[in-house]
Amino acid sequence: MSYALLAAYTLTTPLPPLEDTRRRLVGESQFFVDQSEVTTRGWYDISGFSTGADLLVWWADSDPERLQDAAHRLRASALGHYLAPAWSTIARGDLPTTPAGDWLAVLPGTPAPAPAAGATVTELSGHGLSGPQVLTLIESAALDAVATAAEGTSSPNGLARGVGATGLTGVRVSPAEWAERQPRS
Repeated sequence: MSYALLAAYTLTTPLPPLEDTRRRLVGESQFFVDQSEVTTRGWYDISGFSTGADLLVWWADSDPERLQDAAHRLRASALGHYLAPAWSTIARGDLPTTPAGDWLAVLPGTPAPAPAAGATVTELSGHGLSGPQVLTLIESAALDAVATAAEGTSSPNGLARGVGATGLTGVRVSPAEWAERQPRS
C-alpha cells in the first residue's frame, strides 16, 4: 500500500525570459524537491486541459509525511515562488510500479470504469484523508485511450462524464519542458 499526493498549481507570474535563468530555476527546484526522497510519478502540463491550473505533480511514497515535505519543498523552491496551489489531494492504494503512459486523467470522486484497451486505471481510497472518497487515475500513451476510459466513468449523480468534466488532464513532461512552454516576462 502506498500513498499518492497529487498537487495542481497555477502559474501566477510569467517565468524569467532568459533560457539559462529558467533552466537554473527549474533545475535547482527539482533537485530541492528530490531531496524529499519520494517517487515523483510525473510532472504534467495541464494548461488548457484543466481550468485554473497549469502544472500537476504526482508524488508517491509509503510515508505521507515525506509526501507533504515534497509539496512544501516545491512551494519553497525558486519555481514555487511563481506557483499558487490550485488543488491537491492525498489518497492511498496499490499503485502501478511504473507510469503506464504519458497521458493522465485524475477523476476525483469517480469510481473506476471497466478496463479500457490501452489504458491503465487505478482507483485509490481517500477515505479519512484530504480528498474525495475515491480517486480514479487513468494513464495511457494516447489521450484517446484516456478519454475512452473516462467516458466509462460516471459522476456521483450517475451521469456519464468525460475527461474535462471535473477532473484534471495532462501530458507528462519534464520540469524543464513545462517551463519552456510557459509565458515569459
